[in-house]
Amino acid sequence: KIKDFSTISESIKSTFDNEFYIKRYKSEYSGHIIELTKLAIDDGFLSLIIVGGDGTINEVINGVFQKYKTENGYNINKISKVKISILPVGSGNDFTRTIKISKDIIKLFTLVKANNYKLTDVGMCKFKNLENKNTERLFINIADVGIGGMVVKRVNENKISWFSSKLNYSKAIIETLLSYKKSVIKIKYDNIVWEGLSLSVIFANGKFFGNGLGVAPDANISDGKLELVILGNLSIIDYLRNLGNLKKAKHLTHKEVLYTKAKTIEVNTTDGTNFPIDIDGEYVGNCPISIEIIPSVINLLVGE
Repeated sequence: KIKDFSTISESIKSTFDNEFYIKRYKSEYSGHIIELTKLAIDDGFLSLIIVGGDGTINEVINGVFQKYKTENGYNINKISKVKISILPVGSGNDFTRTIKISKDIIKLFTLVKANNYKLTDVGMCKFKNLENKNTERLFINIADVGIGGMVVKRVNENKISWFSSKLNYSKAIIETLLSYKKSVIKIKYDNIVWEGLSLSVIFANGKFFGNGLGVAPDANISDGKLELVILGNLSIIDYLRNLGNLKKAKHLTHKEVLYTKAKTIEVNTTDGTNFPIDIDGEYVGNCPISIEIIPSVINLLVGE
């Protein structure tokens, strides 16, 4: 049974030991995985197994990109040579729902041996962080602006220990919907402009976020585009009525919901209100934000 990092890493080591040399790196604080990723690459490891959830995956991706950052951008060739596998043991594990990776270490080992890696896209966000500093951050699953950041903030600050992660997310979503004030926003994507009252705008590489909500049914990790989902003037009743379809990753049929695809996106408010930014499950700042897709860059282990 998976109980803690030591148990998991021993299980990985015993499973992989006959054919691979394993070295373990354990995170001790938020952001530490970014530095450990760079250290692992410096130590000569170009095949990384992420033991964690969506936040840990995000830190590894950002660590790889930071390692190969140059004066002119990023060395995409070197980034794509790093092989990344995931053992999902986080609270949400939304990204691994898209790539069909389970907690089964034996299955993970089989996929690694079969070299079942695929070059996948990542999203790049540019914005001002919570300290009002210009920031650049990658995401591999989903980034969004609007209610998502407040939901994440509420989950982290008001988590009930004896609730499951799914129940904590559901509680936070309902509470935030009851109190959240929508903003008037302007979105530029590719050569199109959309303006209006919005609950949330979602930039999806993967299909799921919020602990199993399939908000982006058409998202594809290797099509060179993000699925842009605009949730307009929706109410808590609209959310509850469509919860079943969200859990099944089905399209919502509603006049205030728009699905499209885009390579570049810019979002800003027009009424001066804060519009929170959430990147792979972390509240990181407020709009304005610009997003672009970087195609076929991460060499990722995928399931069937």
